[in-house]
Amino acid sequence: MKRLTIATALLLAAGATSLHAADTFPLTSEAPAEKWQGFYTGAWLGYHWGNVENTYCNGICGDDLDLKGAVGGIEVGYNFAIDQNWVLGVFANVPLLKPQEDAEVPIFGTYDIDPRWAAYSGVKIGRAYGKWMPYGLLGVGVARVKVTDDVGTSSSATHLSGVVGAGVEYMFADNWSLDGRFVYSFSNEKDYNFCTGGLYCPSGYKETSPNVTIGLNYRF
Repeated sequence: MKRLTIATALLLAAGATSLHAADTFPLTSEAPAEKWQGFYTGAWLGYHWGNVENTYCNGICGDDLDLKGAVGGIEVGYNFAIDQNWVLGVFANVPLLKPQEDAEVPIFGTYDIDPRWAAYSGVKIGRAYGKWMPYGLLGVGVARVKVTDDVGTSSSATHLSGVVGAGVEYMFADNWSLDGRFVYSFSNEKDYNFCTGGLYCPSGYKETSPNVTIGLNYRF
């Protein structure tokens, strides 16, 4: 009986000690979304399939105005864990490598299409599954495009665009992740003047462009 009493006392003492330790050093289980929370920056590469549509024409138009080629740039953003599994992010993306294209214009020769600068920003919503996070995104973009003929005459316009997309991100280390993404953008119509010698004959153009990219992000 005495041995039983001593054993019971020891068990109670051990339980009390365990409870005290748990209060002092609480056991935490990080929610999946919390792994993705915080500021990040990264770089990406991909391919741009731009289809430049001639919306109206004054008789002097480009024959082939597809704008296709490699793209690359940088992205910065911040992710918020809005519950155990869901992540809401804001981001800004700046392409540094952009495709250029030559357009054959009847009578007036070859014109160089040069996207001078571009950027897009938006929000994304994702669901965290441990190291994986699929997500969708919605944003707006802006791009400045310059068209120059053989003798140096140029016409420029600034396009606004809507951006939608989806992707999946994989966290392969504590602070590093790979980000595969599909983005589709659609710009508004702008006028370009393909005539030279002081003539003004504007034609309207807009672009739709699927893009596929792969990025490397570092989370702070």
